[in-house]
Amino acid sequence: MTTEVKQKTEKPETKHYSKKRKVLSAILWIIGWPFIIGFVAFIIAITAGNAIVDGGNMNSPQGYHIRALWSIYVGVLVIVCYLFIWLKSRKKNPLNRISANVLRTYMWLGIIVGTIVTVVIPDPQVSTANAGINVQQTNTLFKPDLQSDATINASLAKVGASDTKWVETKFVAGYDDKVLDGQAGEYQAFIDTAGNWSYGVLTVKQGTTGNVLDVVVAHEYLHHIWFKALDDGTKTKLTSDLISIYGKDPVMQERVKSYTEKQTLQPTELFSYYCTEASDRLLTSYIVSECNKYINRSALQLAR
Repeated sequence: MTTEVKQKTEKPETKHYSKKRKVLSAILWIIGWPFIIGFVAFIIAITAGNAIVDGGNMNSPQGYHIRALWSIYVGVLVIVCYLFIWLKSRKKNPLNRISANVLRTYMWLGIIVGTIVTVVIPDPQVSTANAGINVQQTNTLFKPDLQSDATINASLAKVGASDTKWVETKFVAGYDDKVLDGQAGEYQAFIDTAGNWSYGVLTVKQGTTGNVLDVVVAHEYLHHIWFKALDDGTKTKLTSDLISIYGKDPVMQERVKSYTEKQTLQPTELFSYYCTEASDRLLTSYIVSECNKYINRSALQLAR
């Protein structure tokens, strides 16, 4: 007689939880997930932000650039959420499924909000505040190797110029496209393919020495400051004050006659001229304070 032994396939028991415990679990995950995902989001933001500043030099990003970065940021967070959801859904425990469903809801809300934010991020209005500065376009997000002249750098240090990182300095034989007679210096701002300041080039005519060198260097450095460091509100206030004193200053009117004859005089030129050639009594207190923020005027022999 043969005895058959039937083996029963035992299914793992599924734990049953009370409704109260499930509700409590859902509440805890509703509170907990924002902290967990928020921490991950913070790490991603810090890492990406440092990479942008060091590599891409995103000093004043344009709207389309911000939208692209925001879309990538949201996309990475969605992938992270999907990973958590997948890990939680693999487990048969009902509480883990509740956790996954809560996160799934958060994820879709995040996608909706992220899409709305991406759409409404505006493109900045084109500012004319930097008119008068020689701006060149580069074909990359990265900076080239820059030259550095010890004499010009020493003069920059003497006049208190501190924001000189990524500013090339060099002497040149002269200037072909003269803006004014006797041009002794020039500042060029280079912007990258995203429209952000990438680096600057400060040049001085060969043979310029002594106090004249210091004045020229300070003058061109202030163009750099105007372009890179001053916000539009400060430029607007400075422009108002500069135009006000210029209108009553026949000496300065004669000084910049070459600009006015060619209709190329801009506030940035008045800022550089007044800061490097005029004493405090000829300026408004606001202009003096802005000049003194960026250069040491006492190191210059002011013309008047």
